[in-house]
Amino acid sequence: MEKFDTDKYIVEENNGLWTGKEKEHEIVKKDELVLIQKLGKGKDLDKSVSDAFDKINAETVIKKGDLVAIKINLGGGIS
Repeated sequence: MEKFDTDKYIVEENNGLWTGKEKEHEIVKKDELVLIQKLGKGKDLDKSVSDAFDKINAETVIKKGDLVAIKINLGGGIS
């Protein structure tokens, strides 16, 4: 079942599993830098996500009311 279909991505739910697929689109930030940090657990999760958004100056790209997907990369090929 399709949940979101935007110009940049589509999110679907199939049998309780949510998947997202990025569509071809203009990339906002052209460099290849990424933020790597540990996420907190429980009550610390909100603070760690908020801290991450502050570190990347998210308010310059994300506006109040925007839907945001947070991609967690486990393993990601970083040795």
